[in-house]
Amino acid sequence: MSSLKSIYELVKGNYKFVIPSYQRGYRWTERETEDLLEDLLDFKQQSSQEGNSFYCLQPLVVKRDEEKSLKEKKNIYRVIDGQQRLTTILLILKALEKIIKEEYGIEKFYEIDYEIRPGSKDFLSSIEDQDESKAKQNLDYWHMYNAYKTIKEWIKRKTEERAITGRQLAEILLGFTPKKDIKFIWYEVPEEDEIQIFTRLNIGKIPLTNSELIKALFLLPLENEDEKTLLISEWDNIETKLQDNRFWGFIYGKSNYRKPTRIDILFELVAEDENIKEVKDAKNRLKNLRKDDERKSFYIFYEALRNKSKETQQKIIKEIWDMVKYYFRILEEFYEDNELYHLIGFLINAKDKSNKIQRNEVIKQIIRNFQANNRKEFKRFLREKIKEEKIKTSRGELRSLTYPEDKEKLENILFLFNIVLTIQANKNLQGEMYLRFPFHLHKSQKWTIEHINPVKPENLNLDEKRGILKNYYEKDPEIEDLKSEIEEVLSTDNREKIEKVFNKLFDKFSPNEGEKDYIGNLTLLSDKLNKKLKNYFFFKKRKIIIEEELNGAYIPLGTKNVFMKYPLKGSKLLIVWDKEDMNEYTNIIESTLKDFLKEEENNE
Repeated sequence: MSSLKSIYELVKGNYKFVIPSYQRGYRWTERETEDLLEDLLDFKQQSSQEGNSFYCLQPLVVKRDEEKSLKEKKNIYRVIDGQQRLTTILLILKALEKIIKEEYGIEKFYEIDYEIRPGSKDFLSSIEDQDESKAKQNLDYWHMYNAYKTIKEWIKRKTEERAITGRQLAEILLGFTPKKDIKFIWYEVPEEDEIQIFTRLNIGKIPLTNSELIKALFLLPLENEDEKTLLISEWDNIETKLQDNRFWGFIYGKSNYRKPTRIDILFELVAEDENIKEVKDAKNRLKNLRKDDERKSFYIFYEALRNKSKETQQKIIKEIWDMVKYYFRILEEFYEDNELYHLIGFLINAKDKSNKIQRNEVIKQIIRNFQANNRKEFKRFLREKIKEEKIKTSRGELRSLTYPEDKEKLENILFLFNIVLTIQANKNLQGEMYLRFPFHLHKSQKWTIEHINPVKPENLNLDEKRGILKNYYEKDPEIEDLKSEIEEVLSTDNREKIEKVFNKLFDKFSPNEGEKDYIGNLTLLSDKLNKKLKNYFFFKKRKIIIEEELNGAYIPLGTKNVFMKYPLKGSKLLIVWDKEDMNEYTNIIESTLKDFLKEEENNE
């Protein structure tokens, strides 16, 4: 069960916290300690301007020890998660102990006892009297001692800077400053094996995530069981669809999404929405929240519901949940439309090192434009956004781009080329999708540029060149007309003869060495497959591509067309990628992407 509990409640409530032996010891450094203090300072400054705010500390997951609580006549809790912050708050209180005692008559705080360190409770309670020699008894004491020193030095420095005094910090911590409150998210777990809870917590399985806290927040005020059942059912259906990697892949362009539930992305969108007055007002009151705070949406929704009647809470919850479903329906609509799916998927998944906009921001921009325009205008907006923000290339520039100098541009152009070919393959199917670009596969693999004709290997020694000649001699009938020459040099150490035949082989199957790094000789492949193709000639790469696809590898449509030489009209040979192929391939890319290339600048 989750709730909020103030530091003052912990101080006055006769609490003792036991840190189980399976837990990590205290390990906060100067950086983490100062970060927390700076957050409290920011809260003090910002909340004084806003007039109504609270600062929410990260969750404290606890399990009550009933037997010891009765025996010791204290509220004794075993801490499953949150011991680092809980201990640091106690160290701050200890650093302010004299002020708190003189000003408020509070003579003791909550206790903390690390099971693995039998003397830790006494060490913490007398931290002001400890010296370096005692601190060096073990690593936990050392970190506690240094954190306490950091806190004392920080308070002294900030007092001299007139940023905050010890008395003001004590007021904020204990909630004695009007309309300023600091609370832990207090999560008391049910009676079960706490080690199992701890294990699940650390692999993201315990209902302690942002979305699970929101679920509890939404369900608690609902009294009608049918309404609860409906909300849970709708929630599960949305989460199930979001867990489909094909759906998720096109709306979130990274493989390292760290949150255990994907529905958070919808809550983040709603938390930023301007259409629900209570949510908008709550967000404005919580200006001290970090943008990257994993529980930002929970804090905003909690603030929107705080101090409201149950009836008002139910109304706000319905508005929030309806907006969550609304955003989800929009994403579903994008997913089902051939062109929208592919254009939006490209926008979110394409590379752009110069663009610092978060993926959530991209989604928000896209949704806002969708809401403001008809479908035709919306698709025009997407094409222009791709043209201006991702491709940023004119027709003339397309032909002058070289690898690796223009690597990012070339990767995006070849990526988009595959996307548009996929859109076109579906265009006459009346809404059905014969092909769907698998963004989930694209983002789960590293994609690289492959030279269609190989780049001439540099710095090969005599044995390596002879090895390449032998490989082609034994396995590839395409070199029949050079076989006798290769056979002759395989039994010699004559460098000049080996070099001559090697260069002859390379020039025969890799013409146009001077144009090898232009787009007409480049295609897009997964890094894994790229490594398999090595530095082979076109005909050998073609064989490997066919074999890999038959074995289930995903080959993008544009890349597959290259090695099948489709729809090239001039070329008849499937063993070499010549100048004619390169020119026609470049023309096809240019024609396919005509709507996404900038107009040529008029220099007259």
